[in-house]
Amino acid sequence: MESLNIERVIEVCSKYLENPIDKNNSKLFTELKKDLVIKSYIPVAEKVMILFKMSVDADKPVNIPSSIFTVGAEVVCLFDALFAYTNVGIDFDDSFKTYENYDLIYSSGLADYMLEFCHRDYDRLVHMFERTVSYENLQDLTETLSKLDTKEIAKLTNSFKSFKDEDPQKFKNMADILRLNDDSLVGIKEAFEEDALDKALNKNKEEK
Repeated sequence: MESLNIERVIEVCSKYLENPIDKNNSKLFTELKKDLVIKSYIPVAEKVMILFKMSVDADKPVNIPSSIFTVGAEVVCLFDALFAYTNVGIDFDDSFKTYENYDLIYSSGLADYMLEFCHRDYDRLVHMFERTVSYENLQDLTETLSKLDTKEIAKLTNSFKSFKDEDPQKFKNMADILRLNDDSLVGIKEAFEEDALDKALNKNKEEK
């Protein structure tokens, strides 16, 4: 399989967007799509390596707003995940992973073209990435909780009990993650489980 370089992808998309009705630009863009080899599925073992790269590239510095992190994660999904399905690959310099290049590839329609062939497995990969990031956030939470004194733990326990509009399954999942050997966290775990059970019972009553 002949590989394509990211420089060609960005250059062709840029020219095509500048003047899409130009015959030469249109020809180059058509040839680019023709030369793309797109896999419909990536093996799980390879997904593990991709997820690791995505997590590193999307790592959130503590001094930036969450909105910027969200956009950054979206850029990572394109360059570290979607391109992994193609013969462009993902082994290119991080300097290419910019907002501008992201816009070029999506605005030109190239990203949507690639997704036509791999969207199902790509969606699974992105979902795995989202769960990975969420789990890492929960790990940070439990690590922080373990450093708090018992009075602060009691306050947090009461705060968790007041969350009445959350999904019961979400509470159950978080309770499972909080099954630590630290006795000071037992109250929080029980609060999650009790609230999840109450909501599940109420939901069943409403459905009846």
